[in-house]
Amino acid sequence: MALLADDKSMLQQLDQKSRLSTHFAVIVMHPEQKAQAKQFFKTPLVFSVQEAKGLEYENIILYHFVSTDESRYQEICKNVTHEDLKIEELTYARVKDKSDKSLEIFKFYVNALYVAITRAICNLYWVETNPKHRLFNLLDLQAVTGDLDNLPQKESTLDEWRKEAHKLEMQGKQEQAEEIRHHILKQEIVPWEILQGDTLEELKQKAISEGNKKAKLTLFEYALVYNDAHLFGQLNQLGFKPAKNPQNGIKPLNQKYYAAYGTKHTIGVTRQVEKYGVNFRNPFNQTPLMIASRLGRADLVELLMEQGADPELVNNLGFNAFQMALEQVLKSSKFAKDQDKLAKIYQLLEPNNIAIQVNERLISLDNHLMEFLMLNLVIAMTITALSAKNQPSQEPPAFTSGDFLKIIEPFSSRILPDRRKKRPYVSSILSKNEINRDDRYNRQLFIRVKRGYYAINPNLSIRFEDEWHNIYELLKIGALPNS
Repeated sequence: MALLADDKSMLQQLDQKSRLSTHFAVIVMHPEQKAQAKQFFKTPLVFSVQEAKGLEYENIILYHFVSTDESRYQEICKNVTHEDLKIEELTYARVKDKSDKSLEIFKFYVNALYVAITRAICNLYWVETNPKHRLFNLLDLQAVTGDLDNLPQKESTLDEWRKEAHKLEMQGKQEQAEEIRHHILKQEIVPWEILQGDTLEELKQKAISEGNKKAKLTLFEYALVYNDAHLFGQLNQLGFKPAKNPQNGIKPLNQKYYAAYGTKHTIGVTRQVEKYGVNFRNPFNQTPLMIASRLGRADLVELLMEQGADPELVNNLGFNAFQMALEQVLKSSKFAKDQDKLAKIYQLLEPNNIAIQVNERLISLDNHLMEFLMLNLVIAMTITALSAKNQPSQEPPAFTSGDFLKIIEPFSSRILPDRRKKRPYVSSILSKNEINRDDRYNRQLFIRVKRGYYAINPNLSIRFEDEWHNIYELLKIGALPNS
């Protein structure tokens, strides 16, 4: 631990060592102090003490941590001696008067100091305007003067910064992750509109209500990506000729948006990732990982995962890269036959569980359960069946155990053991999870339309973007009679 006076030369030395390293982070007491700290420290890793909770770095720089609240820390240190700090055993007790909150303010500042100091794995550099504060005297700290020659310096690679940005994003530290992408990785914001939410609704308004020709083409491309029979129907009614035979638009669509993913080399995708980040969205709200999965590019899936691609991100239907791979098993015989490729993609992308809600009951399906695979499959089967019709459906398609068996029988044992590829076993999973079945392990995933035929439970919802969405509304299918 090194106590440093707030000296311009000292700050420059610290900044020089820390600005390009993922091994240094700066911590201040309050969020509003970050702007001041950033005037001297160019690292993106500047946190308030609240943001720093749960993080650890080899080297921590505490900036004006005590100086900002000097009087508070003076009060905390009042009447405290060195002998008080040498007590080996302390007895703690609650205050008798529970309405007395006078010590709560002290608790905040002591805890904040503890959190800040313990973020450092190896070294702590404490920069203060008043290094003679009583607190430092009690801690036997004296200000270091001169050059910091022994200060570690290690410039991090771009790959290390990518991983750091991904880690912070996963922990909710979006501000610092964006700083890394903008200032270190020099990544740009995509120059196109991403069709989701209000942007998608505006496009529909221009295409359908206003009859804008360009908007019609973009909406048609969107409908191709999402196999949206309802949009095909609307465009067809407007006299948009390509909507009569949507399949003819797939090849031009792939050439326009997915050409970089169709070559044996990955350089085209790599360049996009370097420019926009590994989780950037194309105009249809798909990430590179989703596209690589959809096209069966196991090599690209692995490369993107190594670079920090997030497999939990979802498209406009709430489906992730794993579910999109299962969808392609049904659509592409080439994809389904290459079991080595499928097994690799499956193992790379398989989530630990899927969260669903049935009749306000929250259920987590772990990936070792057959229900996990069959629910993901029935969603993919439903999408495929609906897209084959190329027109809006009034009722959801229903499937038999034989329909499931056709899909899973070729699966490698790395995906599914042989004992689970038997008709009696698959039938038992379907019937056990029928909504009206009296079974303690019933997850109510399916509704029996008629003997041997099952559809997705119309009361089932999945969660994405922090909201629950009914599966029938997502797939744009009507309810079952009497459901």
